[in-house]
Amino acid sequence: MIKKGFLLLCALFLFGCYPKPVFDGSVPMENSIWNRFNFLIFEVPVVENELLDFYLKVDFTDEYSKKELITNITFYAPDGSMRSADYTFPLNESTIVKGTTQQHLFSIRTQMLFSSGGICEVRVENKAIKVRTPGISSVGIIARRSE
Repeated sequence: MIKKGFLLLCALFLFGCYPKPVFDGSVPMENSIWNRFNFLIFEVPVVENELLDFYLKVDFTDEYSKKELITNITFYAPDGSMRSADYTFPLNESTIVKGTTQQHLFSIRTQMLFSSGGICEVRVENKAIKVRTPGISSVGIIARRSE
């Protein structure tokens, strides 16, 4: 009984140290194919003077054969400002394991400050050369309060 209680306490401690996301959303890709012109929009609620860290969440299948993931991510803040950048996330051979689907988190922005509260629209665009990118089963955004 004491061992079970100790293990439960350890698990709660570990999960308690990891900040709960302010936003965690994803879009499943039909047939695990992300079309280049399928722009994904996520509506993230933000609070005035809040600092947030943003991550791109991608579920890869073993069909993904590229050595990198190229995206453009644009933030439309509630105050009317816009921040946009191209991102190249390198992948290595150990990233995609045959016969599995693996989720990866890529850091996009840290300590992003919002001068007004409301909804921040985050647009994620696939920048691959080909129209169809097989091997991506879902794409999402996670936002956490900065520490």
